[in-house]
Amino acid sequence: MIMLRRLALVCSLVLVLLVPMGGVTASAAPGCKPYCNDTTSRIAKRIKGKGHDAWLATTLDIGGYHGKRWAEITRIPAGHGKRNIGVIHVPKRKAKKARAALSGVYFAQRGGRFVVPLKTKYDTDGCANKKCAKATKWAAKRLGSKWKVRTP
Repeated sequence: MIMLRRLALVCSLVLVLLVPMGGVTASAAPGCKPYCNDTTSRIAKRIKGKGHDAWLATTLDIGGYHGKRWAEITRIPAGHGKRNIGVIHVPKRKAKKARAALSGVYFAQRGGRFVVPLKTKYDTDGCANKKCAKATKWAAKRLGSKWKVRTP
């Protein structure tokens, strides 16, 4: 009888300790809050991005979208070097406006989520050269078949 009580106590203790650990992996990167959210961080982790920094996604403002957004910058391998990528999440009902604001640059899209290769680490506008095309295709392939590559 005492062994059963101990076993029940150990099992409940293990459950109490394991349940909170499941929520930790999906949280946004602490260095980019409040500009990013769980969705942007999950995408950045899925493409194996290094470093998650806050980003205002001003490239959307330049294109005419001034709505709500969450965004972060991460760095991915691209060919023989590395490329800075912007990960943007907008409300689903605003995806069409955000896509229109990004016309003229390469990006990958799935619903209200966008992955945009950036010109440089300091010039964070989207770009339309061969290197950006390659980085966009690489990221979309890594993210899965539901991600569509959009060209300028």
